[in-house]
Amino acid sequence: MIKKAIFSIILFVVVVNMLKGQNYDWKQQTINYVKVDSITYYFPSNISIEDRVKIIDDCKKDIKANLMILNEKEYNKAIDVVFVNTRKEILRYTGQQGRGVAYYYRNAVFSLTNQNDSPIKHEMMHMMSAELWGIPANSSLWIYEGIATLSGGYCSNYTLDEVYQYYLQSGKVIGIDSLAHNFRNYNDVITYTESAFLTKYLMDNYGYDKLKKLWAKGLESFKEIYGFSVNGLEEKLVSEFKIKYPKKIAFDWEEFNKGCN
Repeated sequence: MIKKAIFSIILFVVVVNMLKGQNYDWKQQTINYVKVDSITYYFPSNISIEDRVKIIDDCKKDIKANLMILNEKEYNKAIDVVFVNTRKEILRYTGQQGRGVAYYYRNAVFSLTNQNDSPIKHEMMHMMSAELWGIPANSSLWIYEGIATLSGGYCSNYTLDEVYQYYLQSGKVIGIDSLAHNFRNYNDVITYTESAFLTKYLMDNYGYDKLKKLWAKGLESFKEIYGFSVNGLEEKLVSEFKIKYPKKIAFDWEEFNKGCN
């Protein structure tokens, strides 16, 4: 009798829930996906097949370009790349605002589909650098963002040298120690582009091996790795740029400060 009573209650709950569900305003959302090499790409149904193929081809090119920047040969990690139409969807699925988000531990990247506004190359660099170089030290966030900015660009025609010169001449330059320990507390247009400049400078002048050690160990090990202090690097840059740019350069800060947003 007890078993029959329990079964009757369960059946009643199931039936009630089914009836409730019939009153819901159900909607259907179609997601199209395809696996290419080790990556599964997801697209909204309103994106044409032609555009999907173009986006995937661009992603393949981005991966090759990122490998060159990282000085690595291959990237085969299985990840999901999810394209969405709006920033509201980025916020809904990730809890973060922006044009894209990379989740290394979830093996997933979210990005806008708009090819003119897509940060996919930048976000893919986050996934690739963390996989190929390892998770960066806490005080290496500036390199992590700097190398991704080198990859994805920064929505300006100014060279990174010109950008850094403007920061020097205008007093906007952020000390490297502050970049390393308080990255999120400053104007992100400055932090991202200054970090891109510094990362490229270290890469070009001192090589990948030292940069990868700095990435892994953090700024606290800078002198041990490079043989001179962070202050020494900053003084060296000031001296070099005084020679390279003896006069102040023209720079439209108001326009540049709009960034990619």
